[in-house]
Amino acid sequence: MRYKKFVDREPELSALISLVGHGIRAFYLYGSRGIGISTLLKRYILSMKEFHNYLVIYVDAIEGYRVDSALIASEPAEPILRELASSSEMPPGPALLYALPIVLVRLGLPSVMGRHVLVIVDHLDRGIGPGKILDYLDSLMGTARKLILWKALSVTIISAGTQLGLNTLLSRPDKRIEALRVGGLPLSAYKMLVNSLGIDADPEALWRLTGGNPGETIILATRYSGDVDFWKKALAARLRRVIRLLREKKLLGELSKAIKELDNASRELLELLQVHDIVLRADTPILGRGRGKEKWVWSLPVYRDLVAEIISGQEG
Repeated sequence: MRYKKFVDREPELSALISLVGHGIRAFYLYGSRGIGISTLLKRYILSMKEFHNYLVIYVDAIEGYRVDSALIASEPAEPILRELASSSEMPPGPALLYALPIVLVRLGLPSVMGRHVLVIVDHLDRGIGPGKILDYLDSLMGTARKLILWKALSVTIISAGTQLGLNTLLSRPDKRIEALRVGGLPLSAYKMLVNSLGIDADPEALWRLTGGNPGETIILATRYSGDVDFWKKALAARLRRVIRLLREKKLLGELSKAIKELDNASRELLELLQVHDIVLRADTPILGRGRGKEKWVWSLPVYRDLVAEIISGQEG
């Protein structure tokens, strides 16, 4: 497993480490597409796996082919889960997702007594459906209560997914589950990333366009050979398709207003923009970096400028 472009996530890693060791806790991580949540979680679980008093399990709920990509776990969970995923008729990710609560119970008292249990389910909402994540997390937390009775020192459940899963959590608030947003890289780390990718562009200007999004920056470097104008044209083409849909729904005028004040946009407009990953709900704590001020933000800051240009060109 390689993390060649993993730079300066120490605040996030420290924040994740601080979540463990306090009874039963559950968290839901989300962020913009490409923000690096999966890479962060895999790096985190591998570091926690080194501690003998931790029982750790990472499952990628949507991995369709390789067990090695779907599972990271410590003994004695690893061989049990690996055998289950290898023998199942389902793809390894879904097989592990559905079996996880049962396997945790099967491990029994000797496996968890005196250990911190850390369970990470990545891409949860895509694996089980956004509407079912609360029921799934509730089943894991029921299992956690049994593990505590069996003298586990603590049980921490970290799930990760898109903001569509977050919408489910917000529609049926559960105080036991805390939502945390993963933000972009700070400027200093982003400069390191841009230089390592060999992009011939001003890192600070690019940071303002991407919001420090490492995944989108890697796409710019690889798919578009570092050509910022070519990359922006591709983004604009995608935005034009969404804008055509909004025009059909008679929401174009409201989109023009949202360019100036996104927080005041209607629920209907925001929901449509969410589905297409254009905007992101931002009124939750940012993992390891405090809390943002806005309720809504553009998933990539460049979207705001491109939307304004497209609408201005159509109006002209």
